[in-house]
Amino acid sequence: MILLDNICKTYTSGGTETHALRGVSLSISNGDYIAVMGPSGCGKSTLLNILGCMDSSTSGTYVFDDVAVHELSYKQLHIFRKKHISFVFQNFALLNRYTVFENVELPLIAQGIHSTERKKKVTNTLEELGIAELRDKLPIHISGGQQQRTAIARALVSDHELILADEPTGALDSNTSKEIMDVFDIINKHGKTIMVVTHDLTVAKHAKRLLRMEDGLFLI
Repeated sequence: MILLDNICKTYTSGGTETHALRGVSLSISNGDYIAVMGPSGCGKSTLLNILGCMDSSTSGTYVFDDVAVHELSYKQLHIFRKKHISFVFQNFALLNRYTVFENVELPLIAQGIHSTERKKKVTNTLEELGIAELRDKLPIHISGGQQQRTAIARALVSDHELILADEPTGALDSNTSKEIMDVFDIINKHGKTIMVVTHDLTVAKHAKRLLRMEDGLFLI
């Protein structure tokens, strides 16, 4: 499904270069479930952003289902991301002025899906995540765990192949974190490919593969 080969990312500011990734190579199969751990600044989030087409590499190759992602323009990256990749963030990234239903519906609106089909997809996804009764509530009126379930529902509703999660339990207590990771386990069993970036070994242990990073490289 995905092949990264010798991915490097260098940021330049004020004449100073920062090497966030120093030649990362990785193969991800369909239905894989990977956790990436490492200290702050080791390159985890940079890797996630490149995989998620939020950023591009300085050098190296990125192939996603035979598409040479590293050759895509900024506009093409945006289009590719909307078709294939969903994100789940630590801070949920929900819009507080929109209801749970409307937050989950947003990616479908961006894809131009008809309202009847949107309603069906959102309703089914909310039911799968156990939050159908919250559909008309605003994010500020539900718990952190319910907000994260809403964020996961938003990631799932488009039926994308790859789900990338950046510290998905970082803002949650331990009991709620376990509930959320149990949801990820179920999603993976249904065939979705998942990569989770985390500082929490308990979270990482849910994955099929655990990779550790340091100074922009995977530790062997």
